[in-house]
Amino acid sequence: MPIIGIHASRKTRSPNWVTSAGQLGGTNYTLRSVSTSVSATTDSGLPIVYSINSGALPSGLSLNTSTGAITGTINDGAVSDFTTNNTISFTIRAAVPAGGDDAFADRTFNLRVDSYYAGY
Repeated sequence: MPIIGIHASRKTRSPNWVTSAGQLGGTNYTLRSVSTSVSATTDSGLPIVYSINSGALPSGLSLNTSTGAITGTINDGAVSDFTTNNTISFTIRAAVPAGGDDAFADRTFNLRVDSYYAGY
């Protein structure tokens, strides 16, 4: 009688966030360069893809979907001139595309953005 091989597949678990929820870095100013990042890991070794799940980054910034880097220059119109303590919140999803429908984790972050002109 032939032996039939059984292939047991292990379901990929959701990513685990390395970056804490909440504030990313200190105060960011309009018209100034921003460089920060978020990070998650998974025990499967499969790549993680990052996306904005709700909210939005300030205009002028972008999220690198492969690395989790948030970079760019915040546009002057992202906040009102002469204002401070503007908090912009957004939720990023870390997903393992090959891991199935539930192989993702969401986390909410925020950036503090002040107008470059607020101090003048």
